Amino acid sequence: HLIPGLVNDWSFSTYSYGYLVPVIAGYLVWRKRGRLKRLPVSPLPWGNAALFLAVLLLLIGQVSGEIFVMRISMVLSGTALIHVFLGKHFLKELRFPIFYLALMIPVPWVLVNAIVNHLMVFDAKQAATILQFLGTPVHLDANFLHLPDMTLEVAAACSGISSIFALFLLGIFYAYLLPLPLGARVFLAVSAVPLAVIANIFRIIVTVGLTYYVGPVVLQSLFHKFNGTFNFLLSFALFIAVAQVLCKKLATFPVGPNNLEAPVVAAYEADEQIGRGWNATAISTLVMMAALYIWPALERSSNYPFPVNFTNVPSSFAAFTAAEKSWSDTYHDINAERAVTRFYATAEAIPIELFLGYRGDNTGGEHLQSPKLSFPARWSSVWLKPTVLDGGKSETIEANWILTRSGRLRRLVLYWYQNHEGTFSGDIYSRFAVLKDRFLNLPGELVVVRIATPVLENESIKSAQDRLGNFASVLHSNLAPDFGERKLKISRSSLSRAVKGLQGLENAN
Repeated sequence: HLIPGLVNDWSFSTYSYGYLVPVIAGYLVWRKRGRLKRLPVSPLPWGNAALFLAVLLLLIGQVSGEIFVMRISMVLSGTALIHVFLGKHFLKELRFPIFYLALMIPVPWVLVNAIVNHLMVFDAKQAATILQFLGTPVHLDANFLHLPDMTLEVAAACSGISSIFALFLLGIFYAYLLPLPLGARVFLAVSAVPLAVIANIFRIIVTVGLTYYVGPVVLQSLFHKFNGTFNFLLSFALFIAVAQVLCKKLATFPVGPNNLEAPVVAAYEADEQIGRGWNATAISTLVMMAALYIWPALERSSNYPFPVNFTNVPSSFAAFTAAEKSWSDTYHDINAERAVTRFYATAEAIPIELFLGYRGDNTGGEHLQSPKLSFPARWSSVWLKPTVLDGGKSETIEANWILTRSGRLRRLVLYWYQNHEGTFSGDIYSRFAVLKDRFLNLPGELVVVRIATPVLENESIKSAQDRLGNFASVLHSNLAPDFGERKLKISRSSLSRAVKGLQGLENAN
């Protein structure tokens, strides 16, 4: 299921470059076909060390639900098998195509989201500075550009992230083919990122300037609708210009249709590999068979019922009373096996949204979504900060604050993960908790708790934090007994299994 999932991710515009990567990697191998035919086949059992590491990463990714780790293991296993069956000479010749093929794996969305949020603010700031210098009356507010008669938002789609990824991938390929020293090639490939950012800032400046001087009709023009294509073409033109300058200054040999890489060197001397081929094959077969044996055991679903009754979440918590739905764009998690959304109100009638999501099996690439990556439509993150709150009953809550925004509206979000061991503020910590539970033969289940409240027009962030912090403390106090009982049940179950194991050893002796 790794390859179909990979292709499905490429269907998103941010990762659409992935369709080209296997084709380009295949072309790079085809270019070396003459050299590969002359190489001696020299199987080496040492490649099984990398194969073992690849299998280990695959199993870790399976039990922790981390699809990125599983995809890395897929490429690493292919590399190891080349080393095992063909030898080090083939591996040396194919090292760049293999590296390039690894770039087909999408960058984790947690990193993409952080980059996008930074780019939105950075690009808007640079564009506003230049527009003000040119005499355009524009006011900057985070990633919003306020003109006298309208407001424009530099949204995630305007961040230029798709152009950055696509140009960087094509830049690496193009730089590899050029007759330049290694340092110049690396410089050229890396330069693709700032060039794409510069092109995107220029596009924002042109869009805002035309909107001010011509009118809102610009936003309905083909120029704005195809801004992504324009941004990529402009950044690609800048990249080619830089490449040509470098070639004129630093070219090491003429560029021609039959001379795109350094001259072919003499074939490698054949190594003595008598008997090694069978050994390498046998070891790699055993490693793969062990992986196939362990895999089904890691896919067992949990038979432990979760103690929190989602259908009976209290309708009021101390001073917080049940309320009608205050907004339509509620948070949801399509990966949650059970979920509930409730609205509450403070004594001042300020709404609070509560979302509880549960998943019993967070393995195999399927796990609860991260609230810092998933937002209702047209909402985006402004900043994220970790925190530790009072959870009542001498307990603490490790959580995260997120300030989100949509136009002039702001909402403050507080979220954390929770299982039988306690609370976790970060996605990585929750994955490690799941990983540990599965290796201990415990259910790798998690609950995500997400609370949101609006930040009023004249209200400080601190006031909204106090409101959500008080709600979280009371909420956790109501849920804590269930989690504590759950922890006790699991501890007794683990103890019972340990006793049975000791009894089995005693009987065997």
